[in-house]
Amino acid sequence: MDESTTCSGCPAGLHALLAVLALAILALAVTACNAGSGSPGSDPGLHADLPGDPGGTTPDVSLDTAVDDTMDAVPDAAADACQPDCRERQCGGDGCGGSCGTCPGLCGGTEPAACSAGLCAQACCPSCADRQCGPDGCAGLCGVCVGDKVCEPLTGQCAYPACDWATEKPATWGPAGQLWELNCPADKTVVEQTCFDFTGDGLGDNGLKTMCNQLVATLVPVEPAPMPLVAVLEGVADVLAAPSFTLRVQPVQDKPDPPLPAGDVVVTEAGYDTGTCHSLHEFPGASVVAGRLTAGPTALVFRFNMEGLVLSLPILQARIDGQVQPGGGANGFDLLGGRVTGIVLEQSLVDMTNQMHEACDAAPAGSKPSSFCNYKTAVSALPLILDLHQVGDGTYIPKSKGVPGDAASLCFTFRLAAVRVTGFAP
Repeated sequence: MDESTTCSGCPAGLHALLAVLALAILALAVTACNAGSGSPGSDPGLHADLPGDPGGTTPDVSLDTAVDDTMDAVPDAAADACQPDCRERQCGGDGCGGSCGTCPGLCGGTEPAACSAGLCAQACCPSCADRQCGPDGCAGLCGVCVGDKVCEPLTGQCAYPACDWATEKPATWGPAGQLWELNCPADKTVVEQTCFDFTGDGLGDNGLKTMCNQLVATLVPVEPAPMPLVAVLEGVADVLAAPSFTLRVQPVQDKPDPPLPAGDVVVTEAGYDTGTCHSLHEFPGASVVAGRLTAGPTALVFRFNMEGLVLSLPILQARIDGQVQPGGGANGFDLLGGRVTGIVLEQSLVDMTNQMHEACDAAPAGSKPSSFCNYKTAVSALPLILDLHQVGDGTYIPKSKGVPGDAASLCFTFRLAAVRVTGFAP
């Protein structure tokens, strides 16, 4: 067969078939040319005089043998080749020693990848960020409350059981310190060196730094004076060394009339949950080691009254620390270098401003309280304070051009002066 009749694009199996057909035709032609020339009794099989073989001494070769030998010499590559099959498969083997792909780690990489029947497993990822107890969303629990606390399923926080306020409300208090100075760090260097580092980059964070002047002007008296808030070390005898106790932050009566003896204060019922007889703002597991007070992190819900409108603002990862001064005891304690920090989510701030909006709309015309009817100012300020971005596993990173802020870090510094809590305000 000359070059013009070859099938250059044919599959390998077709080349083998053409070779077999060519041999068969040649065999038939030679057989016809030699018909009747064999000697009596000779093998009637195919034989021919080939060049270099005068007299036809080449052994007889049957057609079947020629075809079989040719088939062995020209393998069918198409039949032998393995065809990978990854149809409807995301992972695992392709049937030919290769792979159809690999699965990413589950739950943000915290769990190993899993491939089942060629498909990547769909895992349930527990969600326990800032939750102490209750369901984790995957038939498990985020934790179990200890002592006499019970789990509040909505917030995932451990809370105290119900009480009878009239007969079970507190009658004694531990050493207390009253808030005297409150500052909001605004200078970049001071913030980085003073405030708590929520992102792990070694630098302190304070989303409020652009608004510190306005906040301090609103919250802090022009002249140094006590503010109506105390920190109580519940059940503590030695204020310089207490391994574990509950720190309670409670409002006190401002400028009582008649005046109380110097160094005495009375707390208000507004700082308590009268259904459980416990303070609304508590830091369980606080400690004082070598005079260093450390409380938190914990989740709090800060409630405040704005001209009859009660607002709630959840604060995550709330912390208090500072240096307790020697000489304190049952009559109170002094604390210097105090720091209170925490995180507020954007959604919590939006919910609060929406609540202000609704209350303003519902107020009678001509008597709309300016305190919460200025909600538009609060909304416009939100982008200024959102300095953190939630990663999704309870951690945070700094916001950037490609990573929007959806949480705000909070940082205040303060000092406390010793006082004694003597009871409830009338």
